[in-house]
Amino acid sequence: LNILGLAIGVSCLIIAVLYFDYNLQYNKGHENEDRIYRVLRHVEDAKGLRYDANTHAVAPYLKAALPEIEEAARVLNRPMLVTYGDEGYSERVAVADTSFVRIFSVRMVEGDSQTGLYENGSCFVTESYAAKVFGDRSPIGETIAVSYKWFEGDLTIAGVMKDAPPKTHPLLKFSILAATYRDRIEWKERLWDTWPTRHNAVPLRTYLLLREGTDLEAFREKVYQFSVQHPTPDFKREVDYVIQRFDEAHLYTLRDFGIQDLGEDINRCLGILGIGMLVLILACLNYVNLVTAQAPVRAREVGMRKVSGAMRGHLIGQFLGESVLVAMIAFAIAVGLTWISLPIVTDILGIALKIRETSLSVVLGLPLLVIPLIG
Repeated sequence: LNILGLAIGVSCLIIAVLYFDYNLQYNKGHENEDRIYRVLRHVEDAKGLRYDANTHAVAPYLKAALPEIEEAARVLNRPMLVTYGDEGYSERVAVADTSFVRIFSVRMVEGDSQTGLYENGSCFVTESYAAKVFGDRSPIGETIAVSYKWFEGDLTIAGVMKDAPPKTHPLLKFSILAATYRDRIEWKERLWDTWPTRHNAVPLRTYLLLREGTDLEAFREKVYQFSVQHPTPDFKREVDYVIQRFDEAHLYTLRDFGIQDLGEDINRCLGILGIGMLVLILACLNYVNLVTAQAPVRAREVGMRKVSGAMRGHLIGQFLGESVLVAMIAFAIAVGLTWISLPIVTDILGIALKIRETSLSVVLGLPLLVIPLIG
């Protein structure tokens, strides 16, 4: 009963730690991830004073004004109708500046990420899209047609990308990456080129790659001064621009800026981690209660050991050793319980938690920390 109770408590903690670690790993793995930032707007409009992740076409203006910016990219990511021959699918299409591939690590299967998008009307497609539409043959040189209210035209496939890792922000997951604004000239001018713009519903995101050694506090002040010097007349107050580390966007956007933005909340993750720890503490208290109830039975054993010459330290070592051994057995059973319950947890949370994808520090640190503490 002791071991099973502890195993359930440890299993709850393991699942909570896996969930926390899963979210910590979001937006990682880019070559320059410590220098990638995204831009947010601070505005007051009909919705009140708020932050907004959509920034309009400010990227080239920021880059021209602030020498600390090595690269800046506008990104429009929307579901669009993509047709090849007689077949059409709704696919996520990202329209971006060519600097996008110098900010983010785009891993290629075919083609060159650094030069493939420079030719007019070219695009990259993901492995999964290429397999779905073209099967086993290479899609390089094939033409697909894209249709959307803000973007329309033919695109020639110049490369095949690896699919984005699961732990990537949803608005940086796409089937097609294009760096040329096609056909819809009116929308190109209103959406892509004009800043400030009077068209408020502009879902453009702005990403920056800062130069090595940039003083962040000084740079944040420069971004604010840029906002002051370029007021936007369509809002009740001037638009302030702020920057956020890209690898913090998934967990900290809701807490720090009040934007849901399809991410998770660090407070919710800490709450789930706290629940896991609370369940384990209750299991430990239950263990202590049961062991205490057995104390009169073991008192005779202690007496026999004392008259046989056992010292106080020997008895302490024996009981602590037993507790640690029980904790080790409970931890081993807990790993099995976690393995069995993960499919159920995955269905509930909608994310694929996997022990083998957990960071090495958690895999090694959790048993080394939990087993002695429980013991």
